[in-house]
Amino acid sequence: MTRGLAGIACAMALLVAVPALPQSASAAKPDPDSPDRIPLEIYNGPRPKNLDEPDFPMGQFGDEGWVRFAMMVDRQGKPFDITIIDSTGNRKFEEVAMRSLERSRFEPGTLDGQPVEAGFELKYQFQMDNHPAGARMEFIRAFKKLIAAIKANDRAAADAVMGALKVTNLYEDTYYGMALYSYATAWGDDSERLRGLRRAIAFEDSPKYLAKDEYRSALLECMRLELKTHQYAEALSTGKKLQKTGLDAATADSIKVAVGKLEKIRTDESSYDVAGEISDRNWFLHLFKAHFRAIVSDGYISEARLRCDRSYRFFAFDASLQYQVDSRNHECSIELLGAPGTHFRFVQF
Repeated sequence: MTRGLAGIACAMALLVAVPALPQSASAAKPDPDSPDRIPLEIYNGPRPKNLDEPDFPMGQFGDEGWVRFAMMVDRQGKPFDITIIDSTGNRKFEEVAMRSLERSRFEPGTLDGQPVEAGFELKYQFQMDNHPAGARMEFIRAFKKLIAAIKANDRAAADAVMGALKVTNLYEDTYYGMALYSYATAWGDDSERLRGLRRAIAFEDSPKYLAKDEYRSALLECMRLELKTHQYAEALSTGKKLQKTGLDAATADSIKVAVGKLEKIRTDESSYDVAGEISDRNWFLHLFKAHFRAIVSDGYISEARLRCDRSYRFFAFDASLQYQVDSRNHECSIELLGAPGTHFRFVQF
């Protein structure tokens, strides 16, 4: 199956656009002799302790899939305010995984040895032991037919194949993500391309179902799109994964430069926005800068949930206000809730 799909990886753009630093950006150099230096704090994030197993026979609600969660873990190791970041789309899997996660327990995060409320992300995976390791011939034939329709610019034929492309295991789901990316490259937008790539990569830190070169190419294209759409926290994470994939010297240097510039953008005076749309569930983003606001074009945002390494905030969102995250909270993510279909620009500065 992998050899038959190698052309997908070869078709991807391998150049990563490095964001330019704004001319107005400046960063004060720390004075090593200053008596006001911030004392070192030692933070350790939560760790799974007892993850509850799903309470249903495998295969009852479908074949295989995964669900990615964001949550807070309290000082006793109990998860709360759990939300779904992404999944393979099986709502039954989502419900079962949510219930299992609510019954799970964690080692709480600590700050200087003391337990603290802390943000955490985790993926639940549903996989059957007796499932074939690869793709079925039926899936392979449909996939090849889809790629041929896309190359021929025959959208009607591609739509017909996409509608009939049945996924039965995680291997097939990986290449279904690649199919979504290829379709969106022909007839979609950047957000749809990213959605397909992220489904193919499936939040994995190393290749699992994609071949190594396909995984690397998918990460490169994913990072390029994340930079293009100003999803800088995600791009930084992708870049760090890429650095572990055995890049050639030139590409490794470009990734290193991009990561370095992203680190500077995090604390400079620049401002940029990310296009947002609330789904039937929510909108989620990892924050990159300390200040943010939203400019709504249609619909409304009602609530926000801010999950950070060291704190949690749940508040009524006011689009007329600007918000600031305390830098002592370190890494944060934000979830916005409101009317499904709400469009906005999320500005970070």
